[in-house]
Amino acid sequence: MAIRPGKRKREEDKVTNQKHRAFNECWAELYYITERNGNPFCLICEKELSANAMKKSNILRHYEKVHVKNNHSACLLTGQLRKDKVNKLIKGLQSRSSMFTKKV
Repeated sequence: MAIRPGKRKREEDKVTNQKHRAFNECWAELYYITERNGNPFCLICEKELSANAMKKSNILRHYEKVHVKNNHSACLLTGQLRKDKVNKLIKGLQSRSSMFTKKV
């Protein structure tokens, strides 16, 4: 029995979908995205994006469609001001997260 051409393609897609994409640290400053629970997390809207969004094109699409399109003030920052804003948002996220962890 011969393998149909379409079947091989689906098997390759499964392997690609299962491949874990690595988070790129420069996305924090460029797109206000950090990693949380293995998924990309938007620091501006505090939305956890899907694991499939761990690609630059998907991160960029979220940033442009949700934040740049709506003229969010954080998108206008550049240089050191932008770095400071990212660090402030990350520290705020960490402090809120630590409130819910039980200290032993």
